[in-house]
Amino acid sequence: MKPAPFRHDPWPKGVGHASVKASRLTGKWTTMRRIWLLSHPRCARCSMPGEEVHHVEPRESAPHRKYDWSNLQTLCRSCHRAVHAQ
Repeated sequence: MKPAPFRHDPWPKGVGHASVKASRLTGKWTTMRRIWLLSHPRCARCSMPGEEVHHVEPRESAPHRKYDWSNLQTLCRSCHRAVHAQ
């Protein structure tokens, strides 16, 4: 049986930094991201459909937690922008 197609684009259109992100992230992250969004489809802040997987502790300050499931949360695009604007 073939799995259903994945509906979330890992690099949404209109995101200007996708090529930069793609060069820093691996296939392992893309797989983790897909699994996470399938099991956590709603934004943790507003309960809208989630599109972004956010690292609670940033990858830059906690590189050892990059692939830590407990460091992830689903956010919608607007909540993700708001978190990064703070």
